[in-house]
Amino acid sequence: MQAIIDDHFEGVFRTHGFSPRRVAEPADHHVLLSLIADGQGVALIPSSLKSIARDGVIYRELRERMDLRIEVAIAYMPDARDASLQHLIDVLRSHYRTGIDARSTA
Repeated sequence: MQAIIDDHFEGVFRTHGFSPRRVAEPADHHVLLSLIADGQGVALIPSSLKSIARDGVIYRELRERMDLRIEVAIAYMPDARDASLQHLIDVLRSHYRTGIDARSTA
């Protein structure tokens, strides 16, 4: 999944004439923020990481434009009857404007 997200944003950057050098991303967000604080790069991060105060790191909100959005889907077994799955589907339906297309199979 991360590769798909990376490819999406690399395409957005190319469209705007920018081609950042890609490096291995650490699995731990504390390591990532340490690398940023050390001047070794920048990162697109979930806004929830802003709650981690770190010397040498500033956070800037990005206004979401259509080219920054990435489409996502949910995948599950067609005969699944788990209550927590149904709850997740209900939450997603209420959160996303277009909802979930139950007929979609691709």
